[in-house]
Amino acid sequence: MGRKSKCKGCDKLIGKEEKFVHSSKAYCKECYDKIQVSGQSYNLLIKTICEYLNIERPTGLILKQMKEYKEQLGYSYDGMTYAMWYIKTIEGKSFSEIKYGIALVKYAYERARDYFNNQQKIEASVQNNKEHREEKVNVVKMNMDKVYAKKKDFIFNLDDLIKEEVD
Repeated sequence: MGRKSKCKGCDKLIGKEEKFVHSSKAYCKECYDKIQVSGQSYNLLIKTICEYLNIERPTGLILKQMKEYKEQLGYSYDGMTYAMWYIKTIEGKSFSEIKYGIALVKYAYERARDYFNNQQKIEASVQNNKEHREEKVNVVKMNMDKVYAKKKDFIFNLDDLIKEEVD
């Protein structure tokens, strides 16, 4: 039996077959999956920042803001990405001033989260409506003889009417 390693995420002892390595550090399956998802979210945020600010790589200020928002304010990378999309698409603002970095994210994060939650509620309500709605087909049968009989009562002979007016 081999030597057990300690997971860098949760300090759990893990065997060789349970060990996943990321950046020369050993992780259990759960912690490794979290790191992978977090890395993908981080890369998407970096890509979005570069695209919106029209830069090749984030500046030191932007990296500092990202770290500060994550650690001090509890913002997620996905949340920051969504907030940037919200600012640009919904509010119509631009990130033209690179000297401020992603400062707008700090002020719009809560509004973006509320917007997202409202969209989720609307989508859930539409789904519930579709599931609970039954389509009813009502077939109406008409007796055409009665319809034509009523029309005959309203038909006038113009010759008779003209004779009555002349007399």
